[in-house]
Amino acid sequence: MADKILSADELMKILNIYRYNQLHIHHTWKPTHKDFNGKNHLQLQQGMRNYHVNTRGWKDIGHHLALMPDGKWVTGRPFDQIPASIKGWNTGALAVEMVGNFDIVGTGAYNSSGYDRLEGKQKDSILELIKYFGERFGYSGIKFHKEGPGVTKSCPGTGINKDKL
Repeated sequence: MADKILSADELMKILNIYRYNQLHIHHTWKPTHKDFNGKNHLQLQQGMRNYHVNTRGWKDIGHHLALMPDGKWVTGRPFDQIPASIKGWNTGALAVEMVGNFDIVGTGAYNSSGYDRLEGKQKDSILELIKYFGERFGYSGIKFHKEGPGVTKSCPGTGINKDKL
């Protein structure tokens, strides 16, 4: 099911057949909202796959899902495969990349494409997935990338406060 565009409702129906112990939430940092034109969902996903496979040397794109600024999801790594997400925590995890740089200006690593805000349909979709996951598997399993052991990144961004989602 790689590289299929889904609504939040379509995604939840598919996820019903899987079991996970963690939900990993990331941001892309690059590409950002400026790189999204409303029609290039698959192109952005393919760019991420190319980077993961050709630059990082992974066998496939690292995440199961990419969340675009319009609130639509794009499937990536098959749902039944372990993601390349948070070292030491990958087994049993569902990995999500939100397209955008959600660092606050002056924090996190500099990105010449700018800074984004998690809002609108993108925020609605991630909140819907968090609620779905939390009710089904427990809220304690929802992890931001920066919570991982030894992680020094700000991912999913200094502008997102887990306690206020």
